[in-house]
Amino acid sequence: FKRLVPYAATNNLRIIRVNQRDYPGSSPYTVQELETLTSGDPEKQATMFKDLGHQLATLVVNLATELKLPPVEEVGGKKVGGVVLTPWSMGNAHAMAMFANADSLPEQTKDSLNRYLRTLVMLGECCLAPQQH
Repeated sequence: FKRLVPYAATNNLRIIRVNQRDYPGSSPYTVQELETLTSGDPEKQATMFKDLGHQLATLVVNLATELKLPPVEEVGGKKVGGVVLTPWSMGNAHAMAMFANADSLPEQTKDSLNRYLRTLVMLGECCLAPQQH
């Protein structure tokens, strides 16, 4: 995402890059969370991904409100403001967990996501690899 940074100011964008859990600069997984991820128990893993999805939703809402980001609105037939969530690689699983479990989010979080979350752009390693001919 470094290549986007020079274009942010001229396009009235703010880019916030967040590392997912257990990556440098982020909160490590607890021993219990690591055991759950590697347990092979689909129910435990589903519960953990639900929690990770809720954490991502809370992060988006907290960033939007604390940074006083403009909510999504339509101006001249075009959507402006809000947050574009752009996970990459394994981060896509967290975004999907957020959407898959949106019905279990607290109402206030859902309402705020509706105000601020403009779109989702999913990227994967295949999308960033140079084309070979």
